This record gives sequence, C-alpha cells and structure tokens, in this order.
Amino acid sequence: MSYQQIIKDINSGKWANLYLLHGEESFFIDEIDKIIEEKCIDPGLKSFNETIIYGTKELDINTIIDTCNRYPMMSDRQLVLVREAQQIKDIDKLQAYCNKPAQTTILVLAYKYSKLDGRLQLTKTLNKNGVVFLSEAIKDYALSKWIAEFLHSKGLKASPDISVILAEYLGNNLEKINNEVEKLKLNLKPDEPITKGLIEKYIGISKEYSVFELQKSIGERNIRQAQKIAINMGQNIKKNPLILIISSLASYFYKIYRLHGAKLGTETEQLKAIGISSAFILREYKSVLSKYSLVQVENALFLLSEYDQRSKGLFNVSMSEEELLTELVLKLLRA
Repeated sequence: MSYQQIIKDINSGKWANLYLLHGEESFFIDEIDKIIEEKCIDPGLKSFNETIIYGTKELDINTIIDTCNRYPMMSDRQLVLVREAQQIKDIDKLQAYCNKPAQTTILVLAYKYSKLDGRLQLTKTLNKNGVVFLSEAIKDYALSKWIAEFLHSKGLKASPDISVILAEYLGNNLEKINNEVEKLKLNLKPDEPITKGLIEKYIGISKEYSVFELQKSIGERNIRQAQKIAINMGQNIKKNPLILIISSLASYFYKIYRLHGAKLGTETEQLKAIGISSAFILREYKSVLSKYSLVQVENALFLLSEYDQRSKGLFNVSMSEEELLTELVLKLLRA
C-alpha cells in the first residue's frame, strides 16, 4: 500500500490489525509510526492501551505476543508499537500470531533500513492479513520533484527552482529536508512564498558557496561569477571538500554529454537520457548545449578525471586543494 493511502485511511479511522513498515528509507516509516501513535488511542487512555517495545537481539518474541493478546481497558482497541524491529533475531516466530491476530490489537512493526525477507512465512502472512508498506529511497533524479510535492503538501508556495536548490544543498536526507522546511515554515508570513533569500537566511545556504551555483555558472560560462564562487568555496575547503565538488561537476557534465546524444529526441527521451523527471531542469541543461560542444564536454570530463586523481595526491606535489579548485574551474571555463 502507498504512503498516501495509509495516511488517508488512518485519518479517516480505517484501521488494520497488522502493519509492517519496512524498507531503506526510514523517514516514511517514522512518519507513519508517528501518525498511528497520534491517532490510534485516545490521549487519556494511552497509559492503559499503548505499549512501545524496542527490538533487540535478546527480545523474547513472547513479550510481543503476550502484550498483543491482552484486552484493552475502557477502549475498543490497544496499540502495540514495535520499533527497531530489524534488531529482533527470531522475528519470524511472530508468524503464528499474525496468522490469527487479536481483533482488539493494532500491531505495528517498524522494520527500518532494509526489507523484511520476502521468503519468510511472516512476510507472506503480513501481506495476506495486514497492511504492508515498503519504504524506498527517493532517487536523486526524482528528489527535486518530491521536494516540490512535499512543499505543496505543507501548504507552502515556491517556484520550481527552489526545490532544485534544496535538493542540491540538502541531498537525499529526507529527515533533514523535513527539519529545514519546518524551520522555514515557522519563519514565513501567511502566504509568503519561499525564496532563495529566505533559504539563505534560515537554512544557512549561501549561493556563493554552492556546488549547484558553481556548476550553473560554469555551464553558463560566466567567468566572473564562477571564479568568485570557486575562490569562496576554496577558502572554506573543509566545508566543501574538493573530491565532492569534482564528483558533482563530473555528474553534471556527464548529463550534458548524454544530452548531446539525445538532443534530436523527444523531451521524454531527453529526460530519460539524463535521468531526471523535471522539464524545468531539462531546459537549464539544454541551454548549456550551445555553450559546450560535444568535444568541449569530453574535454571537461577528461579534466575532471585528471583533477580527481590530483585531489587524491597523484601527480600533484605542491598545490593545495584551494589552488587546484581555482585552476580546475578556470580550465573548465576554457574547455
């Protein structure tokens, strides 16, 4: 079942006796866990009808089963939240209970950072008798689109480039994105849209120190701006490791390289070629094609490979990371 459908069902009072929340991305698991805890039991009855159990390798499965088989007090249901369920050594022994769960108990298994083995009888039983949610990580190419939808779900207004900036700066850590968005929300006036200035002010992102802005200025062949950013980033090289800057620029130019090969194709084919889902971002990439020929892009990728090796100490005797960055940016602009 999808994340959205589970939340919708919970908000409408539609409950299952069994929930398996598992997968690589812990953010969605924590969010569902949190809303179930908020909605399931009346606040005044939580001390009687809500039990939180943390999984460990030593945990006796009978502790969970015995708790689930208790009757609720002054309520038609009780909630048993099993967090960190991935730590439980013999979790498959829950299969017998899950085959015939107590109708007055809601059991939630929060199994984070990996999938519960699909070959286990428990997994098959949960798929048959309960609600199973697989929490998958958001792919890098889809992150800005997810952020845009996330901002909309929070009732926040922002132009398409805002989600791109947040994706570039905050990366694929959804918990961090959520925290930073909440920080922004607290400081926004009613109906005030999110702007770059507000991001810089409340999240601490400065465009002059941004890999995103660096690659954009290089792509535009804006020599003055690119050199300015490179100098500023070089002065804060501990916060902007050269190897990560090179990796980001290599990914950027590789997308341009692939887009050259697909420039005569449809927009859908071009999006697929460079692994993104946003037509807005695609337009930015396509604008670079007129500034960097295929040969120039190949030269840029060769330079990035060379400086990647030099940043790791190969063929580099005396230059600092700051000096290497400044020199690399200048050569990319002249590629």
